[in-house]
Amino acid sequence: MKNPMEFFEHDRLLHIDMIDALRDKTTKVIYSEEDGVLFCRGGWLYEITAVSAEATRKIAALMERKSDIVAHQFKFIPDIFEVTGEKEMLPCMQTSYNKETPVKIPETNRITYRRLTMEDLDFVCRTYRYGENDSRYLSDRISHGMIGAFDGKRCVGFIGEHSEGSMGILEVIPEYRRRGIATALEGMMINKKLKEGRIPYDHVVLGNDASLGLQKSLGMDKAEGIVTWLFTK
Repeated sequence: MKNPMEFFEHDRLLHIDMIDALRDKTTKVIYSEEDGVLFCRGGWLYEITAVSAEATRKIAALMERKSDIVAHQFKFIPDIFEVTGEKEMLPCMQTSYNKETPVKIPETNRITYRRLTMEDLDFVCRTYRYGENDSRYLSDRISHGMIGAFDGKRCVGFIGEHSEGSMGILEVIPEYRRRGIATALEGMMINKKLKEGRIPYDHVVLGNDASLGLQKSLGMDKAEGIVTWLFTK
């Protein structure tokens, strides 16, 4: 096998999630040659990148059909489906923070920030737009280290990290928006990832221009290509 970094450096920003995955002890390199790379992360997620449709089909044959996948070439998704069967798609823009200096956190009047606890789980489940019926996952994310914004004792927003390593789970309740709280939360999560020796990156759903604007305001770089989540139906 070749060092996957040789492949990634042709388009570093597009592969920043896979580069960060190399720092994760749960990542297993399944395939790494001149025509593509395949990782398995945590035994449940495959990440694939390839130079051609033929290479995509060859590499996809090494994956389990029922696993979730992150694909790095949108045009080759039909070739993945040819091998694995059709899945639900979520195309995203990938942004990443590639500086060594921490983000300067803006001041937000009266708002304090601290790590969430399980006492905050109900609020997170009710507030996170994708949180309904997903308390087990959000409980795991809180235990991993979510950051909350508080006005006194009242939680008004939060951010976390998804299980594969991307930053997300960002919410601020409506009456507290446009006060810089989301910027502060994202900045704190970037700094947390830097301190842990990881690469801060985010997957922004296509069309979410507000989120993309937030990423850019914090100095994050946007990849030219699209990364697409493929979920088992």
